[in-house]
Amino acid sequence: MVSFAAFAVANIVAAIAPGYWSLMVARMLLALAAGLFVPNANALAGALAGPYHRDHRGHALGIVNGGITGSIAIGVPLAPTSALISAGARPLSA
Repeated sequence: MVSFAAFAVANIVAAIAPGYWSLMVARMLLALAAGLFVPNANALAGALAGPYHRDHRGHALGIVNGGITGSIAIGVPLAPTSALISAGARPLSA
């Protein structure tokens, strides 16, 4: 839970960063918090499947890792597009 709270706080700091270098520091903190959160999420998914449901552990880990992969695959192109739209630009227009 500490890594998740650190991730949330670092996101807030990144959102209100006044300059480039403060944003870069916030992004480094985000990377550190994500690096701590993802292994904990995998461990939690395996533990929640329980020792009596060993055949469900793979499914639980697949859901967690699929969610992480999906969020990266969708979030990376979506973030700059939404920033362009909020700035008044037309992304992907000829």
